[in-house]
Amino acid sequence: MCKTETISNMARGTLLYSACCVENGVYDLDGIYERATKRQDAPWGDSLYLAEERKIAEGYVVNPTLAKQSHELPRKLVVFRLVKDLPIICSSCERYADRSCGTYDVPVINEIETMLGKVEPHFMTFLGSKGYAYRCYGGEDHHFELIMPSALIKEYLEIVEVID
Repeated sequence: MCKTETISNMARGTLLYSACCVENGVYDLDGIYERATKRQDAPWGDSLYLAEERKIAEGYVVNPTLAKQSHELPRKLVVFRLVKDLPIICSSCERYADRSCGTYDVPVINEIETMLGKVEPHFMTFLGSKGYAYRCYGGEDHHFELIMPSALIKEYLEIVEVID
């Protein structure tokens, strides 16, 4: 059963972590924003995935040598801080923990539509237009991840540190 529990706020000053890659090699908010907006044609696109625990994000770091071998961009650990309270929609849907939610989770979308109106055109783009990020389980260990629509990145985040 999926249940969106609350609309809440994540506190200003909260540290968040992400393994980020950028097109231009410059790890600033502009470069991260540009990369986050690359996939606007998917429900979970147009967003930046953030971990509340540093060790979770560290698991997604890809060093330059490995990136070159696998034909992808390197990913560096970026530490962010919220510059003001962030409105979030919190979900306790177990399907996120076991990754069975797929790319479009109809029960969750239905609940969001009850709270905020019709989800158009895509989930993250819609949430960004309403000023919300989305917090849900990010894996079987029930850690939480925060998915921030790209529309909110420059308004709510500052970079504390980029770690090679």
